[in-house]
Amino acid sequence: MTRASDGRVKQQSPSMLGAPCAKEKSSPAYEKGDAMADLDDLQAAFEQVVAAMNTRNLDAFSTLVHNEKVYFGPASPFPLEGKAARLQHFQRVSTTNESVTVTPIKPQFRVIGTTGIVWLHFALMRKPKDGSMTNVADIVCATLIFAKSDGNWLMVAEHQSRLPPGN
Repeated sequence: MTRASDGRVKQQSPSMLGAPCAKEKSSPAYEKGDAMADLDDLQAAFEQVVAAMNTRNLDAFSTLVHNEKVYFGPASPFPLEGKAARLQHFQRVSTTNESVTVTPIKPQFRVIGTTGIVWLHFALMRKPKDGSMTNVADIVCATLIFAKSDGNWLMVAEHQSRLPPGN
């Protein structure tokens, strides 16, 4: 927020789709020397996750997933537990769609010790291989939790919820 010359609070315009990720100056992590590098590394890991999803690159995605990962996807009330289950789901989505495009919307990052948190909305476009001519589009609210292990950020938890149409 910024203030106008008359003292009123002016709302800043929202970021555009795919805009660079914000690092909040009010975040305690911003004020610590090494934590800024952790934020940059967390952001880079997140960008690698998005790139792997968009290219449907299972090998690249696999390097970013912790063995004990838990995934709550938007299509099921039950979690997928473990790296193998998440990779199987990734593979199924990749093979049943001609294309998959994930576009982050205003992702935010926070580092607390060796835990990294990313929260955002994203636009998800899928073009099924089943011959339908229309893309399937969803807006999703997501939280990704990373743990820093041996200097690398790995996803340990992921939760996605579809937003109802019209929101």
